[in-house]
Order: sequence, then C-alpha cells, then structure tokens
Amino acid sequence: MNPANLITGVRFVLIPIVLAAIWRYNSTFPDGGEVWRIAACWMVFAGAVSDILDGYIARRFNYVTKIGSILDPLADKLGSGLIIIALAAARRSFEPVYLWYPAIIIVKELMMAVGSLTIIKKSPPKGFKPLIIGKVSAVVQAVVIMWLLLKWPKGIIVYSFSAFVAVLTVILYFHMWLSCFQGGKKNWEPLAET
Repeated sequence: MNPANLITGVRFVLIPIVLAAIWRYNSTFPDGGEVWRIAACWMVFAGAVSDILDGYIARRFNYVTKIGSILDPLADKLGSGLIIIALAAARRSFEPVYLWYPAIIIVKELMMAVGSLTIIKKSPPKGFKPLIIGKVSAVVQAVVIMWLLLKWPKGIIVYSFSAFVAVLTVILYFHMWLSCFQGGKKNWEPLAET
C-alpha cells in the first residue's frame, strides 16, 4: 500500500468517528457535549486536508493506482453523504436540514459512483480526468458540513446552493458519460498527471 492510499484509508477511519461525535453531541444537547461538536469539526477538517494531500502525493510521486482511483472518491462519497445524513437526523442540536437536501446528495453520490466505476472499469489504466464541477461540488458539500457543524446561521441558503451544484454536476457528468460511450475511448481524457 502506497502513502496516498494509506492517507485515503485514514479518511475511511474518520467517517464513523465523526458520525459518533455528531450522535454524541446530539444526544447530550443542550446540557453539554460541546466537545463532541468541536471534535467533529476538527475531524471533518482533517478529512478535507487529507483528501487534498492524498491526491497531491499520488500525482506528485506517481502513486496513481486503479485501486486509489476507486477508494479516494468512495471515501469522499461515503464521508460527505453519511455526515450530511447524520446532520439532517440531528435535528434537535443543529439547524434543521430539510430532507430533500440529503436525498439529492445521496442520489448524486450514487449516480457518480456507478458512472465512475463503469468508466474506470472500461477505461485505460490511468482512468479519466474528472470534471472541475465535481471538485466544486465536493468543496461546496464540505462547506455545508462545516457550516452546519459550526452552527452558523442561514444554512438553508448554503445547502440550497449545494443542491443546485449537485444537480448541475450530475447533468454534466451524465453528458460526459454519454459522449464516452457513444464515441468510444477516443472521447476519454486521460487522468491528469499535474
């Protein structure tokens, strides 16, 4: 296992710990437990930094692997999806999250996972170059998670924007997938090495 995949593994380990911290904070609210919310914030931040770090290490030191191209986005999708669901369920201690938002994110993440795995399976060894909108969507979802964990006001505005970006992401990726399968491998862009 290379260092980039090891860092991705750490992100998988952080997911249940963040979920447990959110649950613990919600179950002790309002009588304390603030340390659990702060811990969840720091772990989400650490997960976001490690996501950037594992990608940088993989590209910089040529640790790009097929398993890494599957595990890295899987960690992102599981982490953001499950944390958003946990925050939506923790209604007594966080700003209420309307259920349409987690539903949109779950559908988006499932469609992205299925589509990406299909293309990775059929693509050249280096895979395909992700669209910038996918990165934007991931960043906006991370902002939503931190916004809600930090208990900043007007969260509905932030997660409504995130829902819009998520729908746009699915539309653009669906268009890319269609062009890949209609035009054959000539339409697939190789994974960027920069």
